[in-house]
Amino acid sequence: MIHVGFWKDTRYPDFPSNLPDPRELADPAWYGDGWAERIAGWLDRGQVVEKWLGDSYCRFGCEKAAMGSKDLSDGIYLWPEGLSHYVRVHGVVLPRKFIRHILEQMIKEGSLKL
Repeated sequence: MIHVGFWKDTRYPDFPSNLPDPRELADPAWYGDGWAERIAGWLDRGQVVEKWLGDSYCRFGCEKAAMGSKDLSDGIYLWPEGLSHYVRVHGVVLPRKFIRHILEQMIKEGSLKL
């Protein structure tokens, strides 16, 4: 599966990581017209693939204490349960290929009409 939305641990900035920092991917104006909510809603409907022992945290340091402890998937992509929060609240721009995939899935399921 293709991993998306797994972030660098911002509590330990000196810890080596090749994961992105979501704060560098935020553009609250990018989605517009309710698209962030639509995409976040689709992310929330992913199937649980893995459960972890502890909750993740928001890399923006917002007040949402628990970001979830599960990895979700649609069978092709794998993302952490809290990814929808980053889209919905912080406007984190997801990779275009993943956005295209989400839109195609929404069309197939009938939740998006052309």
